[in-house]
Amino acid sequence: MEPVVYSFSPLYPASMLLLPPRSALDSRPRYHISVSNNCFTPSSYITTVTRGASDDGELVGEFEMGVTSKAKPATIRVARKELYISDVLDEFKRAVRCIVWKGHTGNLFWSSSTMARRFCFRSHTCRQCDLLAEFCAPTSLRNPEEDEVPLVQLKVYPEGHERLDDILLSALVMERRRTTFDIVERQPILSKPEEPAQRRVWHYDAPTDVNQLHYL
Repeated sequence: MEPVVYSFSPLYPASMLLLPPRSALDSRPRYHISVSNNCFTPSSYITTVTRGASDDGELVGEFEMGVTSKAKPATIRVARKELYISDVLDEFKRAVRCIVWKGHTGNLFWSSSTMARRFCFRSHTCRQCDLLAEFCAPTSLRNPEEDEVPLVQLKVYPEGHERLDDILLSALVMERRRTTFDIVERQPILSKPEEPAQRRVWHYDAPTDVNQLHYL
């Protein structure tokens, strides 16, 4: 069997379909992917993946990530079980550099998450014979002579199809991480004060007068 190249095709402003090639015997959409905002944290986005052509299909998984503080960590829900993404995605540096996705059907091993083209393996050795899928996002500007927008693609090898749910969810999470900047944690307002020698304060004598205000 030959690998199958799926395309992420935009459906509405906040949703898309994962489509097989037009030449496939079954050309129906495989997955519906939609994104919505968390009402309490608008900078946090919820991605929902369902099977088939609409959001009414069987729920495959859902994850929430965004530009948030440590008070709102990223989470994922699969098979009615919710976990922190930090517990599912292991980026520990090994002798063979790879990222471990602790999926519902077992571990997947992805190449570096900083690249627009990544490879998914079934083993930490990352050998060609263990290749399950490739994720490729366009990085160049659109050609002015072409009307069609280049689509992000997911190339799935024969042994990858039985683990396609995990492959898709992990690819979406890592692409979100690659294209979203990390928020810098600020020191909380009610944090422990600095030592007197390091502290910089405004000093004035009562009564309060802006003309008397000076900086130490």
